[in-house]
Amino acid sequence: MLAGVDYLLMGADIPRELPGALDALAEGREAKRRFEGEGDASHVAEYLRLDPGEHFEGSAPPALKRPKFLAIVSNHLLAIVLARKSTGRVDGFV
Repeated sequence: MLAGVDYLLMGADIPRELPGALDALAEGREAKRRFEGEGDASHVAEYLRLDPGEHFEGSAPPALKRPKFLAIVSNHLLAIVLARKSTGRVDGFV
C-alpha cells in the first residue's frame, strides 16, 4: 500500500481477514490477522498486527489508497465463503 499498488492478488490460503486488514490500514487503523503455527498444541489464537499510529509519532499516519483485492480460488465454494464471510470488501476472484 505504501508503494501505491492498484491490486493485491492472493492465493494458496483462505484470506478471510485480509480484506478487512486492507480497509483498516487505508483508514489508519490497526490491522490484524490470525496466525496459526504448525504443530501448536496450545490452540491459543495468535495475531500478527500492524498499527500505523505506532510508526508516526506525533502525527497521524498518511492516508493510503486501498488496493482492490482479488482472491485466487480453486473452486466456487471457496469464492462463496470469501464473499459471505470476509472481514472486508473482496473485489473479485481469479
